[in-house]
Amino acid sequence: MKHPYFKVTQKAKELLYPFMKLNDMKASSYTYHSFFESQISSNNILVIGHDLRNTISGFSIIDNQGTYLITYDSSHHQHRQNFTKCHELGHYLLNHDGKVFTDNNENNLQEIEADYFSSFILMPDIILLGNILHKNKSFQDIFHSLDVSPSALFRRLNDILSFNTNLNATEINSIIWDYQSNRDRNDIQSIFSSLKDGIIKDYRQAKLSPFDKLQQLLTNKNFITHQLLPELKEQSFCQKAKKVFPYLKTWSQYDKGLTLWYAWDSKQLTDMEVSRKVKFAFYDLQNKKD
Repeated sequence: MKHPYFKVTQKAKELLYPFMKLNDMKASSYTYHSFFESQISSNNILVIGHDLRNTISGFSIIDNQGTYLITYDSSHHQHRQNFTKCHELGHYLLNHDGKVFTDNNENNLQEIEADYFSSFILMPDIILLGNILHKNKSFQDIFHSLDVSPSALFRRLNDILSFNTNLNATEINSIIWDYQSNRDRNDIQSIFSSLKDGIIKDYRQAKLSPFDKLQQLLTNKNFITHQLLPELKEQSFCQKAKKVFPYLKTWSQYDKGLTLWYAWDSKQLTDMEVSRKVKFAFYDLQNKKD
């Protein structure tokens, strides 16, 4: 049976990597913020900061209306707040059992999984690879740029080396400590070099969902046909898409033996402009048929 680390990081990759591709996020500019905001927006999650007086870092609950609420201690250091928010989001996205989640029991499996999830979202494999191996950044540069604490970065590197190499705990701690203290980067870079192909393969294999593709197309175009997005032929997809993108309109039209399914941004196009684009799309469809 695989360790929960692998299950959690796989789920995190499936959620995060397509988002990164969609938004062309690079190692030099990555932070967790845009992914977090996207998830709470699309899932209608409420996030509220309170002074919890250091009793707990945060908690999350599902109320009687089914709304998911994340609460974090706003008096904590920003690094701690970031980890807590991603940890609580992890409970939701990992479909954990229960309606109340707190960090009182750190040995609880769901709490451990939420920690793994938070660590990955804050410090993804592909971003650490770019920063350590390609950009030759110091330990200090990385935790500052990713908005995490030194201890969080140390723990994340420890997990990567523990679950992906045959090194023992003493060897791992020594390598990370040398890197953190600026004594030696060669060992940590050598390890990431050996892991490079697998990390890049995981990133390349990440697939954009039809909704991701729709969002990407809407960013660059204001009119889309089924030739670019075949899912527009499916009524169920269109209904769901209009809930996600309230300004989206979809329609289909039949002309001269051909059917065109299309969608458009109602904020950007008038009905007359849509009609004109439909005519051009039919002309293009007819030419491809011929």
